[in-house]
Amino acid sequence: VAELCNLIHANLPDKYSLHCEEQYSEFLHSADRPPILTEKSRADLVVYEAIKNRRGERELHVKFVIEVKLASAPKSQIDGDLKRLIAVRTAFPDIKTYLVVVAEAHRPDRFVSDAGASITKQQRLKGVDGYFKVRRTLKAAHAYTKIERAQYACLVETFVDA
Repeated sequence: VAELCNLIHANLPDKYSLHCEEQYSEFLHSADRPPILTEKSRADLVVYEAIKNRRGERELHVKFVIEVKLASAPKSQIDGDLKRLIAVRTAFPDIKTYLVVVAEAHRPDRFVSDAGASITKQQRLKGVDGYFKVRRTLKAAHAYTKIERAQYACLVETFVDA
C-alpha cells in the first residue's frame, strides 16, 4: 500500500489530495453509509478533489476509493473488498472505486488469462447488485515466456447494475 501511495501521490495534479488508511466513516456520513461499511472499516487509499464552494471556500470531495490486496490473500478477503467497493459505488455513484491486485511470481488467474492478458469480462459476486472488470494488467518478467512466474499488478474497477 505504501509503495502505491507514493506512486500515486507523486503523479497527482495539485487539485487532488491522497489520504491513506482512512476510515469510511471519515468521508461517508453515517446516514448515507451502507451497513457493510462499519464504523471501523478503512479504505486503503482515498483521492479527494479540492473544489471551491459558492462562498469561495475550498472543499474536499471524494473522487476515488482504492483498496489494495495481494493476490495470495484468501478469496473471501478479496471478495470482501470488492463488496465494500460496490457498496460505495451504489450509495455514491460519482465515486469511482478500484481494487489493485498485486501478485508476486505467479499469475492471478481470476484476473489474468493464460496468455497474461486482463480478463475484461464482467465478473459477479453472489448476493451483490454489481460486478467488477479488470481494466488493466501490468506485468514484469525476465522473459515473456515465463508468464506464470511474472510479477502482476491488476487494476479492477467495480460497477453497479443499471
